[in-house]
Amino acid sequence: MTATVTYTFKSSLLQSLKSNVMSGSDRYYIAIGRSNVWNSTDTPPITADSDISSLDFIQKSRHPLIAYKKVFSSSLVVPRIDWTSGTIYEAYTDLNSNIDLTTKPYYVMNDNLRVYVCLEQAKNALGQGVASTVKPTGVSLTPFTTSDGYVWQYLYQVGPEDANSFMTNNFIPVQYLKDEASAVSAVEVEQYSLQQASVSGSVLGIEMVSGGSGYSGTVTVNITGGGSGAQGTAVLSGGSVVSIKMDSDTLGNVLSGSGYRNSSVEIVGNGTGAEAIAVLGPSAGITADPTVSLRSETVMFHSDFIDTEDGRILSTNDFRQVLLIKNPTKYNSTAAFTSQVGNALRRLNFSTVPVAFLSDKEIIGTTSQAKAYLVHYDTAAWIYQNETTGFEEFSPGENVEAVEGSGSGQGTLASTNTVTAPDVDIYSGDVLYINNIAAVTRDPNQTEDVKVVIKL
Repeated sequence: MTATVTYTFKSSLLQSLKSNVMSGSDRYYIAIGRSNVWNSTDTPPITADSDISSLDFIQKSRHPLIAYKKVFSSSLVVPRIDWTSGTIYEAYTDLNSNIDLTTKPYYVMNDNLRVYVCLEQAKNALGQGVASTVKPTGVSLTPFTTSDGYVWQYLYQVGPEDANSFMTNNFIPVQYLKDEASAVSAVEVEQYSLQQASVSGSVLGIEMVSGGSGYSGTVTVNITGGGSGAQGTAVLSGGSVVSIKMDSDTLGNVLSGSGYRNSSVEIVGNGTGAEAIAVLGPSAGITADPTVSLRSETVMFHSDFIDTEDGRILSTNDFRQVLLIKNPTKYNSTAAFTSQVGNALRRLNFSTVPVAFLSDKEIIGTTSQAKAYLVHYDTAAWIYQNETTGFEEFSPGENVEAVEGSGSGQGTLASTNTVTAPDVDIYSGDVLYINNIAAVTRDPNQTEDVKVVIKL
C-alpha cells in the first residue's frame, strides 16, 4: 500500500532539525573538499541519491576533505518569488498541497522584503484571471484589496540579518515565532503581532466548481459551516456564475468571517448547477504560522570560511565539494569535535626544501614509496591520501619529491615531528548532504559564504 508523507510531518521534522542546530544538542558542520579536478573538462558529476547512500562514495568524498566550519545558523526557507507587474498570481488554496510555484505562484515578496500571500485573484468579466499590476505594500493585519482587484494578506518581513544569512536568488527565509521572547528584532515583533492577531476559521476565498447556467438578476451566496461574518458576491457572465468575490466593508477590510469548519457554499438564484467550495486555509489562520501558510519543505544551513581561520585552514587553492556532517569527532579519538573550525588535512614537515613544491601534485617518499596528493605547500605540505595513492606512511627524514619530477618539488622530511595531525577525524560523523560543484577558488581577501539547502 502506497502512503503519503504529510506536510505536517515534514514541517515537524524540519523544525526539529532547525532546533537541534540552534540548541547545540547535535553538532553540524559544513565541510569543503576536493582541490583536484573532476575530469579533463573539470565538469562536476551529478550526485544521485544512490551515491550519497553508498559507503564507497562517502569514503571517497571524505578523503579529500580540506576543512570543517561549524554551522552557526539555520532557517526554514521557501522558493523566492519577487512580485513582478504583469504576472498572474494564483489564490491560496487548501485543496492541493503540491502546488507548482513555477506555474502557479500564490505568494510574493516586494522590494521592501515584505511577504504577502494572495487570497483572491483578480478576474475579468468572464471570470478569467488577470495580471497583477499594483504591488502589495503595507503591514495590514487583515486582508486588503489593491486597485487591480487582487486580495493580499501580509505575513512578515525578512529582516536584515536573515536576508544576509538565508536569502539567495532562489530562496527566502521563513520562520514561526513560538513566543514573545523569541521576537527580538523590530520585524520579528511585527510578525509576532500578526501571528497573535490571526483569525481561526476564516473563509479566505471561494473556488468555483461549476458555473451552472440560466442565472440572471440577483444571485445570493450563502456561506455556512459553524462560523459567521463571511460574505461573497456572485459574478455572472452568459448565465453562469463565473466567480465569487469576497465582500469588503466600508474601510476596505475583506469580510472573511471566523469560526468556520467544514464550510459549504450555497448559490441561490433562478439558474441551476452552480457549485463552489470555500477555502478555509490553516486551522489557526493564515498569519498564525508563515511556515505553514507558505508550505516550507526546505531548511538552509549557513556558515562561512574566512581567510585561514586563525591558521586552521588553507586560504588558497580551491574546492569542489560541499558536505554537511553531523557530530564529527576529534582526530584519532572518540571525543566530540566541538571547535568552530577544523583542519582536515595532514601536514608533512620538512627540514630542507631545495625545490618548492607545487600545489595539486602527487608526491612520493623515495624510501617508503608512500604517495600522497599535495593540496598546497607553504612551510609544510598539506596532503591527503586515497585509494589511488594508497595509504602507506611516510618515513621520518626521507627524501620526498613530486611524482611528475624534481622540478615540481623536492625536499627532506624532518626527522622528528614529521607529520602534523589534522583536527578532525574525516571518517567520523554522519554525512547528511554532498554536493559536487564547479571549482571555487579561495583567496585570503575573500569570504566563502556557504549555504546548504535540504528539501524533504
